[in-house]
Amino acid sequence: MNKVKTLAVFATAILTLSGCAVPYAKKGTQGYKGGFEDKELEPGRYAIEVEGNGFTSYEVAEQYFYKRAGELCAGKTYKHTLTRTTTQHTNFYFTPQLSGVTQHVFPVVIGEVTCDG
Repeated sequence: MNKVKTLAVFATAILTLSGCAVPYAKKGTQGYKGGFEDKELEPGRYAIEVEGNGFTSYEVAEQYFYKRAGELCAGKTYKHTLTRTTTQHTNFYFTPQLSGVTQHVFPVVIGEVTCDG
């Protein structure tokens, strides 16, 4: 029984420390905070926002922006603007022994895309 308990603790620690960047998915669909959102501003012109989590770099968020832009423009070329910023999430936690607040800052890429043709 002791070996099983030790293995369970070890496995939990590995999974906790490995972390996961936000997958390429629409915001709110994968059970993660983050993902992409887009809005059509007019035909062929879109606003795109990509929010990462604590394991997502700006470079990955930008890759997701460009991937979504390519999808929205159906593979056509496009013009774009891009801005890097951050968002802050505050979490409150309460247990019988402990309570507190944690704050996390996540990368955000915001931009507009105008499809050619």
